[in-house]
Amino acid sequence: MTAPMIGNYGINPEDVESDRPRVVGVVVRELSATPSNWRSTGTLIDWLAGAKVPLVSEVDTRQLTRHIRSKGAMRGVLALGEKPSDAISAALAASPSMNGLDLASAATIPTRTARDRQTRSITSSRSTSG
Repeated sequence: MTAPMIGNYGINPEDVESDRPRVVGVVVRELSATPSNWRSTGTLIDWLAGAKVPLVSEVDTRQLTRHIRSKGAMRGVLALGEKPSDAISAALAASPSMNGLDLASAATIPTRTARDRQTRSITSSRSTSG
């Protein structure tokens, strides 16, 4: 994520639109450990940890974005240590090519939620009432 600080809103179950985070890892510049939103009931880091989603912070995400834009989409891995172990390197080599990979299907929820149906109903009524 390229916003300067992530997590300052926190997590509120009423706002969650999926049964789980739809990411396999999160990279941020700065992570707020203390949410400031009055509706927050938890932290982003706890929510991601509960779903076993790794998070790395203190990364120049804008520079990373520039690199990806100039070099194209590429595979990657989040791991501990100075350099990847043989097992991490093997896992990366075995991961699917980004060429033609349909990531949207993996990030899309399988069925509409009650909240989604309500939002669509409100949007539909607004567009037909004018």
